This record gives sequence, structure tokens and C-alpha cells, in this order.
Amino acid sequence: MSDQKKVLVVEDDKPLRELLAMRLESQKYTVFSAETGQEALALMKENKPDLILLDVNLPDILGVDILDAIKASSAEYGNPKIIVLTGIAYSIDDPKERWKKEYGVADFMTKPFDYEVLLRKIETIFGGDS
Repeated sequence: MSDQKKVLVVEDDKPLRELLAMRLESQKYTVFSAETGQEALALMKENKPDLILLDVNLPDILGVDILDAIKASSAEYGNPKIIVLTGIAYSIDDPKERWKKEYGVADFMTKPFDYEVLLRKIETIFGGDS
């Protein structure tokens, strides 16, 4: 179905990446997965996802570097909505508000997270038209 929303899961934890992909596909999203930032950037160029679930700490580059790339070249990478996934509990120098303003990040989820909560956030971002 051509109107399916495209979701890119960028997560270096293989079991979590595969679980997210499987669960999202069961919700009728078209899902692409990347283990590294470079892989994510290549998939973004090729597929222009509607949403990215973006891990902050990747083995090659940081999630913020991906946010910088998207901001610098929306023609190349599209203009996806972004939910940042992180295992870091921020307190001092919390980047959440800055990233929302600077990069348009839609939401943040701290790992481990409740999949149903994530799904509701995705549905809200897509306005129920997924």
C-alpha cells in the first residue's frame, strides 16, 4: 500500500531493533532498520522516512550528528518526524528542549520504554492516519 507511513528504526541493540521493526510492521508501517548512523543516513536518502526512531548513542556517530545532517539537508534526507530513544537519564544539561527547538524532535523516550506508549506517540505524530 503506497500510503503506508515509512519508519526508520536506528538502534544498535539488535534485539530491540528487530523487536521494534516486527511490532511496527504488525501495525502496517513500512519499516527500515539501521544499526549505525552511516547506514541510517544512506537509508534516509533512499527512502525518505516519515518518522525516525533514533538512538542517541550509535557505534559510529552520535544521534545528534544525524539530526545535524537532516537539518543541513532536508532535500537529501527528507523532513521526518523524530522520536529520540535514549538509555541516558538526563539531568544536568538536558538536551530535550534544545533539540525540540533546534531540530524539531517530536518526542523523547528513555529506555527501557513501554511499547504501547511509544505506539501511542507514533499514532499522535501521524494524527491517526497511519
